[in-house]
Amino acid sequence: MPTCNQLSARASRKTKFRKITCSPALCGLPYKKGKVVFIREMSPKKPNSARRKIAKVLILSTRRRVNCYIPGIGHNLRPHSVVLVRGGHVKDLPGIQYHLVRGKYDFDWRESITRRQKKTRWGLPALEPQLREKRLRDQKEIKRKKHNIHLERRKKYRMNQSYRRYL
Repeated sequence: MPTCNQLSARASRKTKFRKITCSPALCGLPYKKGKVVFIREMSPKKPNSARRKIAKVLILSTRRRVNCYIPGIGHNLRPHSVVLVRGGHVKDLPGIQYHLVRGKYDFDWRESITRRQKKTRWGLPALEPQLREKRLRDQKEIKRKKHNIHLERRKKYRMNQSYRRYL
């Protein structure tokens, strides 16, 4: 028969610990609506160097002010812009635990420059048809040159092999 102390110890062992959330201002929700208070730039931690864009956002339902990262290249945010806040910290910015969602409310999904190489989650403006054709021609030309270089190397290698056979 267990004693009172043993029973109380067993009961305390069974209690589950609550997970501490990394984004407490969201109150367990995936997104919250907020209003931009001001925008500034911040430099990242030691090995990296850049000017990351940060917005101080007032979350409307809880009246809390949080620092949020502005993703992508360029933005159209001003003070009093309405934005959608989601959780997720930025690894090289200490104290930044929230992101802004592009394409919702006043935060436009378009970026200020058109990316040529990498596509983003928020889409890419379509290239003009003439630019697209020129790019395709250039790519074909580069491919043809690489193929010719490959054929020349192969030819030299075979000649070298046939020469070695007679030695």
